[in-house]
Formats: sequence, C-alpha cells, structure tokens
Amino acid sequence: MAFLAEAEVEALAECLVALANGDGGLIVLGLNENGRSSHTIWEEEAEGALLEAARLCRPPVPTQ
Repeated sequence: MAFLAEAEVEALAECLVALANGDGGLIVLGLNENGRSSHTIWEEEAEGALLEAARLCRPPVPTQ
C-alpha cells in the first residue's frame, strides 16, 4: 500500500511501477503515511493524474 498526499504524476508513476514489480497493491491519494488527510483531491484530478502517470510507464502498467 502506498500513500500519496497529492496527485503528483511522477510520484504516482513511480508507485505504479513499484507495485507492478511486486505483488500489486493499493495507492491511496489524499492521505499521508500516518493516514491523516492532507487535502481534498477531486475525482477528476485523481483520474487525470492516473492516466498521465500510466502514460509514463514503460512497459504499460494495467490499472483499475
């Protein structure tokens, strides 16, 4: 499981690759590692960041 306080594209891409190289996992946006809310991330912002992050991954990483 990875916690990202913000929907930063490069950090999200790094998490996608790391989880794909392992056993998979879950990325939680908007919470810090202590499980506390960092700030509001809107669904559109998260979706856009995920799509952009996936474009950076070579080979492609499947996401759900």
